[in-house]
This record gives sequence, structure tokens and C-alpha cells, in this order.
Amino acid sequence: MLPKHILDLQSAVKAANCCSVTYSHAKMVRNSVQGKTVWEGLVYVFRLHGHPKAMRCYAWYYRDGTEIKAVTMLGIPPAVSAESAVKEAIASKRQGA
Repeated sequence: MLPKHILDLQSAVKAANCCSVTYSHAKMVRNSVQGKTVWEGLVYVFRLHGHPKAMRCYAWYYRDGTEIKAVTMLGIPPAVSAESAVKEAIASKRQGA
């Protein structure tokens, strides 16, 4: 049985992508900008079954003030690895700010 935090991310990936999902593995990622760590943590990789555009999805948690939030990102260019998924999420958050 998978730990609750992975099951919760798996449910979020399934809900966001309307397809069957299985957990693959986790990878430690550190994203730095100009030598300063912007985000560091585990990115969970899920296999997607039946999705029309992607075979995998990346998901992780981050702290926003006192809240813990989840991010899911399809494994389609430019998010083709755990590292690039985090990089793209950070860049899109900056553009939206």
C-alpha cells in the first residue's frame, strides 16, 4: 500500500487528467535561480494510461504560507522530466504574478 501523501497526489493526477494512473517513482529535485535555491523536494512520477497526449505526469507538494498545496504537470514538452516540470511551474507562477 502506498503512503497517503502519494495516494492523495495520485487522486489529484487522476482527477486532473481523467485517465487511469499508477505511481512510478519519486525523484529529488532542486531548482536554483542565480545560485539561490527556489524550490527543493520530491517530485512524484505517475504513469498515465489512456491519456491522449501524455504517458506521464509529475506531481509534488509545496508550502504557500501556512498551506500545503499540490501541483500536477503533464509530461509533455517542455515538461519532459521532473526537473523541467518544476522549472516550468515556477516560471509560469512568476509570469502570473
